[in-house]
Amino acid sequence: MAITPTNSNTTNIINLPQSQLAVGTDLLLLQTTNGTRTITFNNFNVVKTDVNGNATVNQKLSANSVVTDSLVVNSLTASNFTTTAGPAVSLPTGFYNQFTIVNGLILSATSNVPNDPVYNQLYNNDIPLYVNGILKNLGVTPVVERYGVVSIPAGSTSYTVTIDSFFAAPPTSNISVGNITPAHINLATDFVPTTGTLADFTSYSATNSAIYSSLSAVTWPEYVIPVIQPNSITTTSSSDGTPTALTFVITIGNTVSTSVNVYWRLNVVIPLKNA
Repeated sequence: MAITPTNSNTTNIINLPQSQLAVGTDLLLLQTTNGTRTITFNNFNVVKTDVNGNATVNQKLSANSVVTDSLVVNSLTASNFTTTAGPAVSLPTGFYNQFTIVNGLILSATSNVPNDPVYNQLYNNDIPLYVNGILKNLGVTPVVERYGVVSIPAGSTSYTVTIDSFFAAPPTSNISVGNITPAHINLATDFVPTTGTLADFTSYSATNSAIYSSLSAVTWPEYVIPVIQPNSITTTSSSDGTPTALTFVITIGNTVSTSVNVYWRLNVVIPLKNA
């Protein structure tokens, strides 16, 4: 019997039932240049797109160039990143607070704490105001104290004291050199065994000269009274090159025949800021 369209056992593919979902083991039929072949669905390189046009890629996506209007990723790794500004850098674990960002991409990062605006705000404003507020409420006034000893050699009359980096940091940076006067600096000396005449002593201490009224050429022990040289309190360079050192000059007025040890002590009350 001849085969006709009505008795043929062939089936048109448009009459086959439709599958709603393909899985990895399903077979697809391909017509290739080498003949008809099958391929499993998990090896079929396509992008799954739903009815709304949203594409889903379940495995890796490789391309030479990709252009997107918007990109949201949960994890991003790459051998390098590049923008029109240049390649980005990979940052090791650590603290970074200064970033170079171009079009949302971090190109470089460094640690620069002293120039951090947050650091400066806390260190120079918030913390000092907070501490000053506590001290003010407790009735406490901060006092800066420095002390030392200098030796004025025989034949000399003065010595310049330098306090390195005195104004470098709070609380002394809260005051100026004009707020420090000779009254803030106390001086004392060792006994100096030099000699003088009764006339010298009389001019030195008229109150007690009557004790020696019967003496004509007696020698008497002379005390050296050191003072701060007027207008000598100023600033100069510290060891780090900044103009933050405090200086002042101690003078004994007249030369003596032996060296003089002068002990000095600086006490300055720091004015509290309004907190």
